[in-house]
Amino acid sequence: EAIVVENRKNLTIEATGEVWINTKGIDHHVITLKNCKSITLSNLKAQHVILEEGDNDPIQDGRDGAVIGVIEGSNINLINCELVGCGIYGVYAHAATPLLLQDCYLHDNAKSAVLVTTNSKPAEVTIRDCIITQNTDSIIAKGDIDVKMEGKNTIEHNSPADYRK
Repeated sequence: EAIVVENRKNLTIEATGEVWINTKGIDHHVITLKNCKSITLSNLKAQHVILEEGDNDPIQDGRDGAVIGVIEGSNINLINCELVGCGIYGVYAHAATPLLLQDCYLHDNAKSAVLVTTNSKPAEVTIRDCIITQNTDSIIAKGDIDVKMEGKNTIEHNSPADYRK
């Protein structure tokens, strides 16, 4: 039901027109990038959908319910993507650096628009010209992570607090 891209490099997935990627239930990522290098997702709209009772299996690990999950990798770019809740996170990234979110619209995610974690090595995330609104939280960084805010970002109406750096 989900899209998994694993051990790939130098790949661009670009939608033309209005392209939605929907997956039933929230117990998995809509799109997973695992151990990838130099990957760009562009002009995509993705969300979890619940069509009927019983569509959701229990979530074993909250990090599994992101709209886009990036598990290890480098040079990952999300350009002009709309990532809509019901997902636990709009973007969950672990040990992926650098990560760029540019011109993205992240809204209505149950825990946070963005969760970035790392092990022992530092990570870099750039958020440029994005709209992050109506999420339970905006940006969570756990570990040695440099979150760079560039351009004109609109980060508002998230609770408990909007990201400040």
